[in-house]
Amino acid sequence: MLSAMLPGIGIFGTGPLARNLVAILKVCGFSVTAVWSRSLNDAEQFSKEMDIAFFTNNVDGLLLKPEVQCIVVACTPHFQSHMAGKAMGIGKHVIATWPAGTTQFETLKMVKRSLYYPSLFTMMCHGLRFLPAYKLMRQNIRDGCIGKLYLFEVKVHVQSQQSSYSWRCDSLMGGGALSLHGSYIIDIISYLSGEQAIAVNGMMKTYSRYLDNASGVREVTCDDFCTFQMELPSGASVSCTINTHMNGSTSHELIAVGSSGRLIINDLDLFLQLNDQKEVTILHKERQNEDKEQNLQHSTESKYVETGRVPYMAGLEKALRTVADAFQAVEAMHEWKDELVAEKATFDDALYVQTVIDSIKESNKSKRWVNVNILDEEPDPNPHLSIVVRRNAFATY
Repeated sequence: MLSAMLPGIGIFGTGPLARNLVAILKVCGFSVTAVWSRSLNDAEQFSKEMDIAFFTNNVDGLLLKPEVQCIVVACTPHFQSHMAGKAMGIGKHVIATWPAGTTQFETLKMVKRSLYYPSLFTMMCHGLRFLPAYKLMRQNIRDGCIGKLYLFEVKVHVQSQQSSYSWRCDSLMGGGALSLHGSYIIDIISYLSGEQAIAVNGMMKTYSRYLDNASGVREVTCDDFCTFQMELPSGASVSCTINTHMNGSTSHELIAVGSSGRLIINDLDLFLQLNDQKEVTILHKERQNEDKEQNLQHSTESKYVETGRVPYMAGLEKALRTVADAFQAVEAMHEWKDELVAEKATFDDALYVQTVIDSIKESNKSKRWVNVNILDEEPDPNPHLSIVVRRNAFATY
């Protein structure tokens, strides 16, 4: 039964992630009432498949619907900032997916706009923060369970799901292994360590430049393999490898190494091994038969939800369930309980993540370490013209 306290959802986008989002949102109790796509045919087909009453290719047509109080942005990254900004400007809550944009300049616009509307709910869908294994790892690191933190080692092995050409194949539009998978890895390292990278070094490769069933001559320009290192202010380091060529195999491993031992996350499970012990202790073992997960598996939308032990999808489900609980915990309409979503990723976190991604791309080109400098102001679009204007202004006095 739907709760009257949950805001109605309008979703921008009709891709695979949007389908998963709609399915999870409905299971969480949200009412998804409208969908937008640049193509009206795509929007219509999506609305029929996902049982959504209203579809449109007009941005304002969705935003101005009174039954839509919250916008979920799951469209092409270069639209994210524009959609989120317009939504907040007319008083809509915003939940944005990753990557938040194609450059940090676009993401900065989202951050600036959100500062004008602090009463609105805004969140990035970095769901790993909500998974028990990562929460427990963070607490153990802070409690000094493994001593002084030395480094994080991350390995992400996934199978490429590109069956047709889309923005995910174009580096300029936000595609690639670094943007699609590195985003939530960079965010979770910041969450676990409580630190933000000060310098990065990266390498990106494109090994599969053509899709077998792509129409026309279209070349894949984004990376399908990347590896990068990050230096944290405390002296701890991060090494991450993302490989999308692991056909038939998906695995996520994150290891935190300290002076006294190491914490290991394999997919959704957490283990501890101390230096003076041979045995590995299981700190958290994810149960796959919980009631909530059974509800999702038996829902009518289950065919759209990626099953299995895929951490970022499992985290996305837990994040949206937490958001639903936060809104339901308060009787007043359009209000929520902050304590329940205190660990959510913000637009400021998205700006940091995008800045790191931009820095890694710069490092890949220059073949050197690059400092991570987060912008707090938009750059001057024409600095040379501005210099002339200032000079003329001084000359008049």
